[in-house]
Amino acid sequence: TSDVEDQPSIVYRYRMQGFDRDWAVTRSSDLRFPSLGDGKYRLELYAEDTDRGVRSPTAVISFRLRSPWWKGFPLEVIVILLLGGMLYTLARFRDRRMIARQLELEALVKARTTELEREKKQLEEAREALREQANRDALTGLFNRRAIHEMLTRETSRIRRERSILSVVMIDLDHFKLVNDRYGHVAGDEVLREVTVRLSESIRPYDAVGRIGGEEF
Repeated sequence: TSDVEDQPSIVYRYRMQGFDRDWAVTRSSDLRFPSLGDGKYRLELYAEDTDRGVRSPTAVISFRLRSPWWKGFPLEVIVILLLGGMLYTLARFRDRRMIARQLELEALVKARTTELEREKKQLEEAREALREQANRDALTGLFNRRAIHEMLTRETSRIRRERSILSVVMIDLDHFKLVNDRYGHVAGDEVLREVTVRLSESIRPYDAVGRIGGEEF
């Protein structure tokens, strides 16, 4: 009671079973202990009047402490699971970003490779077209003078190596100038094209026909 607490001769002696061997002494009726963990505890205490030399019976107080809910084991497990889930989600997100970026780069490389192959093919076709134009007569489409000379040089080397025979036929259209003079050059061009068709139909698959120039084949 308050009248007892105000008496300076009153002291309190206490000890916590399992923690203290000796009795602790205090004049305050408030007992304070360091942070205690979960568990059951037994506190022994009594009051003593030092002036009169009397003491109260020893009181035993049993109690149990529980940690706050936010410090409990289930919450720790939940926090760990949440953190693990977040880390897993972040890792999956990063992996998906990396995979998406890799697929994007592969698509870009594939598209660029296809484009380069198409450009290469177009370049080869353009070179082939230029080479073909350089070797063909513009009017008749037959081999021109340059191509004929290259072909004769190549074939001459071959027949010398193989000791075979090469046949060359020169054709000149008679009176072709009269056609141009009488009917005009347009008609003369048509005559040259008709001769080209007939010569091309008359040769074998491995033969070649060309136009030296003018009406000479």
